[in-house]
Amino acid sequence: MPSHLYDKAYFTDVAYPGGYRDFPQHDVRFGIIMHLAHPKSLIDIGCAYGFMVKRALDKGMPAMGVDVSEWAEEQASRILPKGHFIRCNIEHGLPIKDLEYDCLYSEGVLEHISEDKIDFVLSEMGRVANTRVLAISFEGDAKGHLCMHDAEWWKERIPAKTWLYVGRCSTDVSPDKWYFKRAK
Repeated sequence: MPSHLYDKAYFTDVAYPGGYRDFPQHDVRFGIIMHLAHPKSLIDIGCAYGFMVKRALDKGMPAMGVDVSEWAEEQASRILPKGHFIRCNIEHGLPIKDLEYDCLYSEGVLEHISEDKIDFVLSEMGRVANTRVLAISFEGDAKGHLCMHDAEWWKERIPAKTWLYVGRCSTDVSPDKWYFKRAK
């Protein structure tokens, strides 16, 4: 995941014409996380400006955001000074203890991962949290997308024994597919 792609221009124009901000669909997606996972703590992989972390903290939940982008991490820390944010390329692993978080949320990240690293990244995501909620875009050609496949490819790639396919959730222009696994 080449971090240089996710600079100021990416968040203010290239991927988000008009600029990245706290979009209404963040409320919808946080509601889905709460409904599916009932988390006690949250880690958001690909947190951008930290809006899911903010919602978790507002609910009194410990939360942390991880992003590969220096720009995004700086903005998240500025917007939410009491938040906990780190810059990290998940393709190289997460500096997080096993099962440190109750729930991992990640939206629109796997598309940005090199295809040969997908299995490792899924394993890392599974390592740090009991419950996982993923949203994957199957359509579009956004800048930085390295791994674009249809739903069937992802269903074959994501192990059914650890991830349960939940279905489609259209909260904006691009339909997302959600995967979920509850703790045993």
